[in-house]
Amino acid sequence: MKRKDFLYRLSLGTPPLLLGSPLLLHCGCEKESVAQQNPRNTENPEIRDNENIQAVEDEFKTLLPIPKEINGGNLNAQYTSAKIRSGTSTRVLGYQKNECLGPTLSLKKGAILDIKFSNRLDENSNIHWHGLTPPPEMDGHPKDTLSPGKEFRYQFRVNNRAGTYWYHPHPIHHTAAQVYEGLAGLIFIRDTVEQEVNLPKEDREIPLIIQDKRNIEPSLDHTPNHYDVMWGYLGDHMVINGVYQPYLPVKTTTYRLRVLNGSNARIYDLALSNDLTFFLIGSDCGFLERPFELRSITLAPGERVDLLVNFSKQKISTSVFLMDKNSQQKLIKFLVKEAQEDAFILPAELLKIEKIAPETAVKTRSFSLSNQSMMGMRQIHRINHKVYDPDRVDEVVKSKSVEIWEFDNTHGRFDHPMHLHGVQFQILERKGGRNRLIPSETAYKDTFLVGRGEMVKIIIPFDNEKGRYVFHCHTLEHENDGMMLQYEIT
Repeated sequence: MKRKDFLYRLSLGTPPLLLGSPLLLHCGCEKESVAQQNPRNTENPEIRDNENIQAVEDEFKTLLPIPKEINGGNLNAQYTSAKIRSGTSTRVLGYQKNECLGPTLSLKKGAILDIKFSNRLDENSNIHWHGLTPPPEMDGHPKDTLSPGKEFRYQFRVNNRAGTYWYHPHPIHHTAAQVYEGLAGLIFIRDTVEQEVNLPKEDREIPLIIQDKRNIEPSLDHTPNHYDVMWGYLGDHMVINGVYQPYLPVKTTTYRLRVLNGSNARIYDLALSNDLTFFLIGSDCGFLERPFELRSITLAPGERVDLLVNFSKQKISTSVFLMDKNSQQKLIKFLVKEAQEDAFILPAELLKIEKIAPETAVKTRSFSLSNQSMMGMRQIHRINHKVYDPDRVDEVVKSKSVEIWEFDNTHGRFDHPMHLHGVQFQILERKGGRNRLIPSETAYKDTFLVGRGEMVKIIIPFDNEKGRYVFHCHTLEHENDGMMLQYEIT
């Protein structure tokens, strides 16, 4: 038995706490204000301590690294080391040597994604192309993993609209550890619509992968205990693009921030430190219909947002921080270093999105997101009271059909960001909790938050190729725990 598996099982041998504590429900708000719930957890001391750790402004001395862009080639899952904190080296997993996280895969819509993946770990791994809609054999299904030393060529045409997607491993029971320890990277899909909008580019287009780490020296070790299986693995060090507390010099102009919540469990409420507003122009699967001016935005694990920030009114040598309002931690410092005329013109419209009519749905399915206390046992988190079984197909859907799926967490005790493989969908409504959609939920999505006390209804066009896919909670400890089901397009 591997050391990692031993520690994981040992920790689960301790009886879990009674499932009566509320998990934090992290919600963003629009400029015109949205009624939010944000209860603080006071019963789990581990979570409370992690939330209360404060960043020191003087520590933001490491320049933000920008992942290099590639359009194909090799990705190797391997053991390596990286400088997460200045002056120290941390043992991590990486898709390239001496790097935590992988390169950004940049492709035009209609291009062929062509990646040779090599597994140089001592456990099974693969790559899931989160948000893209590849054929089932290329999706990175948990059953399609490579054993140590094996290689596989991922090759398929990308027909998705321009947007910010990402890739990460998806082996059953090991996804959480492999992502936490460094295996993840961004995907930029570009198309003619994006070109016409004429957004900030080159040094003013900034990718931000936000993660939290519990320990960063001497290695990133994912060793969850029974609390972590229930609540999710929360860290006390906010890491951006694989670096702790970075800074980025900026000019007095508009920047495009392409943001991924790559954390295992933490839900962020992103805002700028000086109450500066920003414009939301895109979410998981591309542009919104129009920009939204906001002061904060909720981002659950697996979700992405596309933001425009205008620094034109900031004085030279001043700093603006991107913050998480839930934990009151500063994530990255933008240091205004140089004056530059801002010639960017914000478009009034971005993309016409045709709403999927509910009456076109041929079927409605309901999924209960539940949990139960099983003393000393795994599989606390369930969907329709079931846990993942690779030999069982839980739902069968007809190819080219439209369906409505309802995810009911009204009696649940945990937040669940849900992700569906193989499809992109629209959110119809949210009941309970926030009781309304937020701006990032007004376009196509692949991941959405079902907060404690909420029911969310989505509408899905099943346009992908026939085959088996999964859907699951993207709190990765919940997924590891079996909160995942399988559906088949026939």
